[in-house]
Amino acid sequence: MDTPSVFELEPAAVHWLAETFEDETPQHALLDSLAISADAQPTSRGMQRPTVGQVSRPLVDLLSEQKIGEIVEDVVAAYPDLPIPPEPGRAQLRAIDNLIHQGT
Repeated sequence: MDTPSVFELEPAAVHWLAETFEDETPQHALLDSLAISADAQPTSRGMQRPTVGQVSRPLVDLLSEQKIGEIVEDVVAAYPDLPIPPEPGRAQLRAIDNLIHQGT
């Protein structure tokens, strides 16, 4: 069975996944940054936050490839050996998924 992409998860699940990694790891930093950024997106786009009984949207719907690229750039500045391409796009998303899946 294939493991789902990090980007198919809603921000709360990504926050939880971040906590499964040690605080000082690149996986924790990357997941936490993605989740925090995704949490901030609905209010900045004029959308209401999900309430009880509503389904939250996955990262892929909340974050643009450009925004993900900016997050990666920040995390790579702190962890320069990360095997994630600097250019936003599918290769970058796959590399993030690979990094997370290898660490779990």
